[in-house]
Amino acid sequence: MSWSALALIATVLIGGGSIIEKLLISRYLRSHQVFLGWLAVTMLPHASVMVFLYPVPAGTEWHRVVLLLLAGACMGSSGNLMYRALSKTDASRVWPVLNVSPVFIAVFAVLLLDEHLNGWQWTFVLVAVAGTISVSLQTGTGGGVRLDRTFAILLVAAMFQAAGQLLSKYGLNEVPVLTAFWLMRFGMFIALSINLRPQAIRGMVASTRQPMGFGLILVAEILLFPFSVFLMVRALSIGPVALVSTVMATVPVWVFVLSIALSTRRWNLLNEPLDKRTLALKGVGIALIVAGIAGVSLL
Repeated sequence: MSWSALALIATVLIGGGSIIEKLLISRYLRSHQVFLGWLAVTMLPHASVMVFLYPVPAGTEWHRVVLLLLAGACMGSSGNLMYRALSKTDASRVWPVLNVSPVFIAVFAVLLLDEHLNGWQWTFVLVAVAGTISVSLQTGTGGGVRLDRTFAILLVAAMFQAAGQLLSKYGLNEVPVLTAFWLMRFGMFIALSINLRPQAIRGMVASTRQPMGFGLILVAEILLFPFSVFLMVRALSIGPVALVSTVMATVPVWVFVLSIALSTRRWNLLNEPLDKRTLALKGVGIALIVAGIAGVSLL
């Protein structure tokens, strides 16, 4: 299978998994802390098996291992903020803002690594920023617009995501991909484990008695997301990094389409607003974000 097909399938799976997570938080679980507790626990099955199958190679510098653990911790911290936001706003607003992490990577590279962006790349950074603001605008009852209350939380989450990607880049210089995968999952568990408090654990136990909710947890966190990560890694191994990253940047498009389909009268599971003005703001914002990320990645 071609790298483009692998990357496209991965984006669709991530979009579908994100919709399932929204359903879990809004309908089946007591709170987003219960979901985050489950998310922490689901980091362990794959990592616990892979630690024996793909051990850290002998002679690997210890700081590479630490960097990968820190990368996972940053991504786990991003998840803590992202799912807090997801409990308060539409799924179709969350992913677009989180998806601007490549823009933060480009800016971090300029500030910290003495890399340079050309004029067109800076233009596309501004395009992505404009899209982020647009997708976060909400229409008021009096016809005005305001920023969604989760905007600042999601920007910080995107920064954590970018930091995790930068750290993983350096760790992967010496550590095989599948070894890095379980190291990062352990790092994510460390960050997410702060949610394993008595109240959340009681909620997790209660959720096992709800077949639909518990089944959705298994489908999203044990099957869809790990498999999508595998497809993404495979696509990166055989295709151009910039092009793969651009395809992956279309995740908000799939979330947007699925959220509309599942908010119609026929399948009103998400109950997201479908008025023309809100859809136009989201659609324009998503288009600008995808265009901005593509421009930064490809130029």
